[in-house]
Amino acid sequence: MARALRAEAGHATAPVTALSRWTAEWERHEATWIAWPHNTRDWPGKFAPIPWVYGEVVRHLARGETVRILVGSAGEEARARRLLGRVGADLARVGFFRIPTDRSWTRDYGPLFARREAPAGGMEIVRFRFNGWAKYPQWRRDDEVPARVARALEVPLAPVRAAGRDVVLEGGAVDGNGRGALLTTEECLLDPLTQVRNPGLSRAGMEQVLRDALGVSQVIWLGQGIAGDDTHGHVDDVCRFVGPRTVVLGEEKDPRDANHRPLAENRERLQGVRLADGSALEVVPLPMPSSLTLDGRRLPASYANFYVANAAVLVPTFNDPSDRLALGILGELFRDRPVIGIHAVDLVWGLGTLHCMTREQPADPDEITRREFVSRTAKTVAGVALGGAAAAGARAQSAPTLGRRVLGANDRVVLANIGIRGQGNALKRGFATLKNVEIKTLCDIDANLFPSRVNDPKLADVATFKPGTVQDLRRVLDDKDVDAVLIAVPNHWHALATVWAVQAGKHVFVEKPASHTVWEGRRMVDASRHYDRLVQVGTMNRSRDIVQQAIKVIHEGGIGDVYLARGLCFKARPNIGRYPDGPMQPGEKYRLNVEAKDYEPTYDAAYLSKVDYDMWLGPAPLRPFNRNRFHYNWHWHWDYGNGDTGNQGPHQF
Repeated sequence: MARALRAEAGHATAPVTALSRWTAEWERHEATWIAWPHNTRDWPGKFAPIPWVYGEVVRHLARGETVRILVGSAGEEARARRLLGRVGADLARVGFFRIPTDRSWTRDYGPLFARREAPAGGMEIVRFRFNGWAKYPQWRRDDEVPARVARALEVPLAPVRAAGRDVVLEGGAVDGNGRGALLTTEECLLDPLTQVRNPGLSRAGMEQVLRDALGVSQVIWLGQGIAGDDTHGHVDDVCRFVGPRTVVLGEEKDPRDANHRPLAENRERLQGVRLADGSALEVVPLPMPSSLTLDGRRLPASYANFYVANAAVLVPTFNDPSDRLALGILGELFRDRPVIGIHAVDLVWGLGTLHCMTREQPADPDEITRREFVSRTAKTVAGVALGGAAAAGARAQSAPTLGRRVLGANDRVVLANIGIRGQGNALKRGFATLKNVEIKTLCDIDANLFPSRVNDPKLADVATFKPGTVQDLRRVLDDKDVDAVLIAVPNHWHALATVWAVQAGKHVFVEKPASHTVWEGRRMVDASRHYDRLVQVGTMNRSRDIVQQAIKVIHEGGIGDVYLARGLCFKARPNIGRYPDGPMQPGEKYRLNVEAKDYEPTYDAAYLSKVDYDMWLGPAPLRPFNRNRFHYNWHWHWDYGNGDTGNQGPHQF
């Protein structure tokens, strides 16, 4: 399904009309691609430590996603496997592809994945060409990588053409926020004399290519790149998006340094920039390391060449006093995952570092439906129901356990709240006041809730209530300190969150209904038995004294043999109205239904900038944001809820 794209003159902020969307790097990955280092000429005299640097990067990447490694031979794969085993990388999450390369800088020639919009859906590889940065003669094997990956993964390849010619574009030349804004430099894409990638292609023509190929609505042009960069101006050493409306920009304070003036001029260009939604672009200075040279050559050392993976942000460090400052700044900007420094003094001798060597493959929201995901998970627990039941029986005779600990009378139980808006907030308050219970983390896709939930006046006297906050539940499950999780999220997430949690060794309290479907509930039971973790469903009515007394009477035969029970629910629900897709306008009023007395927050662009909507959708079909499918009113849509059968009904059940 190749797509030819035509470049025409046009304005840089024209509306998006493309068929695909280039995702932000911080969005969830299916995998990261790298090419195992083999070209000793890229690191003359210093190649020996380079595979070990790659091994350390893979070790961190594999904690949160698959790592797909390009190798040229069986021998190269065997050497890589041995090294990765020695450094402790999770080889179960590493895959090898026998695709030869000229160099290992996968960012610039590797597959650029984009999400195709409806009705096609799924992923495609946008096929830009690579010509060795218009500088080096060896590049043809690198140029073939996207096509070979497309064949291996069986995904469509979309060639990009302008004026009858293929368009050359390296991955390091552009950076995006996943919402239509793209950063690049004039030095790299528009220089008519040096390292010219696309002769004759104008600024307007390049902007049109980026709009058509990547769904870009706004191109933000910077001037020059940094000293020592042999790519002639790649933006990923200069300026990077760290959020939908925020960038970090390299800053060199020494006026004698060659980077001082170009970076200052780039800052001037960004002053006053407004994004397509009208919001101002926030620019955060990121220090530059001191000048780094080898054999008299200036090297392109920059903290901006970080890579955002699922489980961490990996940042190059250079034995420099500014290492600490850069890690601290990025740590404040990426609060949902750890920021980890990777020693890159040897790596940068090859004229690139961490971003240059990696290429993300976004997770395809259409690839795994909720049922398919839980079905795949269920394969690990198939056939273990009897063994699990026996284990459950044995567990009942022994002391309760949390993770690998046996729980004693004075042990503290560490909890995390996943979902903190309505019922989740009530759970937080209830559990936080229990003796020997600590709520370590509050997790929610809506970061707007964090200040009020952390600074809860009703818990002001609870000395142990000092939780951290994250938006991604996977960060909670990675935390070895957390013994159990409280899950109070939309129904379509109950099964996945529970299965993931027990796989991670956590016990679970999940809000009613237990699952979105009966089938999913059975998979939750299988997983609980297989992983020997407790799963309790929050149907609180059965814990009330009067209900406990009624249960006792029934069990003792007080009303005879029970053969049928009916549960009836007559709770009227007011009209919720109809609203268009998309963010609300600033100041617009909204109520959950026609009888509601209080207004909900205004879900405008500013509010939604702090919402991880992709994570909120999770396994549900990809749909645009709508206020009536969001907080609470999701109950009345089959993709996420079960109507009153799953809302009020469990109390009758």
